[in-house]
Amino acid sequence: MAGNDQESKVPLKLLIDGKNKRVIAAEANKDFVDILFSFLTFPIGTIIRLTNNNQSMPKIPTCMNNLYKSVENLSVNHLYTENCKSILLNPRNPCIEDCFKLKVKIDDSVSNKYFKCSNDNCSNKSWLVNVTCSCEGKTSKEIFSDVKNPTNDYLGVFIKGGIEFIISDDLRVLPGSPISLVQLFSDLGYNHMNHIREMFVEVGKAEMIWKSNLCVLHQVLVYSKN
Repeated sequence: MAGNDQESKVPLKLLIDGKNKRVIAAEANKDFVDILFSFLTFPIGTIIRLTNNNQSMPKIPTCMNNLYKSVENLSVNHLYTENCKSILLNPRNPCIEDCFKLKVKIDDSVSNKYFKCSNDNCSNKSWLVNVTCSCEGKTSKEIFSDVKNPTNDYLGVFIKGGIEFIISDDLRVLPGSPISLVQLFSDLGYNHMNHIREMFVEVGKAEMIWKSNLCVLHQVLVYSKN
């Protein structure tokens, strides 16, 4: 694969019930688990936006999707300020600079963009444009903070290296060990490994966005049709 962010992928070993054609669990390194854990830092609005912007992914009709679309369609005349729509539709992730270090970058937000106060003697800045500063100036000067790209030998984001992890299909994450794997299989009703086979895959941005959408929306929120 090419080396740009959108084409970056992480390896994953799937453990599959060949008889019932079901993925039981996966084995992965810290790169994949870091991405999974980063889901917890994402605002729901970000997950909805990323999913909706990916035309290759099926759309899940949820209450939150309807809520997001309502804000998109709402005239700014009904909002307290014009920036309110940006805050709701493009919420900022406070951990985004850490998420820049992920092997596969999910959130495409421009995190290092700020607006500095128009008063040259004031150093205040905001994520939002044209906000009235305490000095009566306006945050109108576009600036960018420094974001350091990770080196090839970076130690990770949330997880230490040197260990594999087991991830169940419902996203329970356990340190990899024979005991953990046997316990997981036992919890799922598997007393032997006769029908279990392995499959090696690579997972990229589109698959991870879809997974985050399923976790946060499909399995948690109520379908609007119900």
